[in-house]
Amino acid sequence: MRVYYAPYVSNYAYTYPASVAPVASVQPVSAPWVNNLKEMFHKRQAVTYALLIRTFAAEDKNHNGKIEPQLGENGTFLKAIKLLPQLKALGVNNLHILPITPSGVIGKPGEPDSPGSAYAPAAYDRVSEELAEPGVNLSVVQQARMFVDACHQLGIHVMLDVPSCASIDLTMKRPDLMSQDAQGHLLSPGEWRDIRMFVNDSPELRQFYQKFFDMAVNQLNVDGFRVDVARARTRAFWQHFIGQYPDKAWLAESYTSEDASPMKNMARDIPEDLSKVGFDAIYGQFHIFSDINANQFEQYLRQNEAMLKRVGPEKSIIASYETHDDPSAMEHGGVLYCKLVAAMMCVTPNTTPYILDGFTTGYTQPFDVFNWRPKPQGIHPEIGQFLKRMLAIRQSAQYGPVLTMGHYVPLPVEQDQKDPNVIAYIRKFQNKTVLILANKDVNAIHDATIEIPGLKAQQKLVNLAPTYGQRSMFKLYPGELEVKLAPGRFYMFDLNLQ
Repeated sequence: MRVYYAPYVSNYAYTYPASVAPVASVQPVSAPWVNNLKEMFHKRQAVTYALLIRTFAAEDKNHNGKIEPQLGENGTFLKAIKLLPQLKALGVNNLHILPITPSGVIGKPGEPDSPGSAYAPAAYDRVSEELAEPGVNLSVVQQARMFVDACHQLGIHVMLDVPSCASIDLTMKRPDLMSQDAQGHLLSPGEWRDIRMFVNDSPELRQFYQKFFDMAVNQLNVDGFRVDVARARTRAFWQHFIGQYPDKAWLAESYTSEDASPMKNMARDIPEDLSKVGFDAIYGQFHIFSDINANQFEQYLRQNEAMLKRVGPEKSIIASYETHDDPSAMEHGGVLYCKLVAAMMCVTPNTTPYILDGFTTGYTQPFDVFNWRPKPQGIHPEIGQFLKRMLAIRQSAQYGPVLTMGHYVPLPVEQDQKDPNVIAYIRKFQNKTVLILANKDVNAIHDATIEIPGLKAQQKLVNLAPTYGQRSMFKLYPGELEVKLAPGRFYMFDLNLQ
């Protein structure tokens, strides 16, 4: 019987080595702004933070747990500016701004006084007045531009959400743009009652969207677009607009697997076609990470890599372990699970990190795009502190190249095949090799034997990731590592294999 021990694994307070200090790309910008977001997605250097201005910058001034617009508590672009340094300090270099167009009110979900869904636009050619700071002698567009300029001054790019549907209010104004079934009934995606679907493509629809893109580019100076339900439009539609704005970054809400997000009345997903017509990145299905086992996760990573080889290796996938459509990550295992996925979003191959507002504090509620709500805020800032340290490693001169561009090498793992939870793979770039180990089960210890060619019995294992949770045990042999991984634990080792 073999005895497990952990002679070299650090479990002490984490301090940064000098080599892990963030590189210049995340330092304040003093030179004229250059939009290189497209290149950042291609090189997997983007770190995206998703937020809704309405809630991100909301201020509960009277501390009654409600946001009351009549008291000036609703989020605005100018209020949001003062929160940007926090995102900068976290390591964020790109924002996904959820829709800023005015919302429809007919059939709106939510509470009686709700502003309506951000994804049920009443118009596409203007910015919602609710996002303007009152008493300021500036239009809402001017205030939005000030916000974008403030982001740029901090070296943060801005990607604007492009909704896919229309509110009922807009449907009544522009019935010529709406999709109908054979009986003439207007179509909705799924069971949504407050939105209706546009036709897939038409000259009139392109003219309608043209006003949105002209406003976003010419007036707001955004750096890219996140396209909601991209399969709702034709390939030619997107090729038309991407061709107009080829210097902008384009992220499609599309998933690697067909029908990963099935929806009534909606066509099947077309991730490869969207990549081929010019999208720089698509979504990953990492939001189901809690529901799959380690073997399925490995299969999915292989699938991603195979797809990228077909569409172009410069394309990327966002590590969307949580999005605004999903339950809070806290529901899947609390702080332990959040720290695990915070680490995984920084090291998952072929991806770029994607952070939802509220994640860094352990926000437990569903992300609300319907009602007046305070800023998503939990009581666990240690999640954000952990993520900040992981992002610093990812953005460091020493480990950045291997974590952004390194090859993915899955490792053979001998473990309980009825309940496989141990994830093990190598990221390799030039002379740098790092080993990634994780136990995705936040409730139990898992044993495994991992084959690692070139591993020496005297190999020193120093965990580069911040330490949390229970202690794990390791036993080294030539070419083999035996582990007892504590619940929800993540490790990153610099193997320095020759």
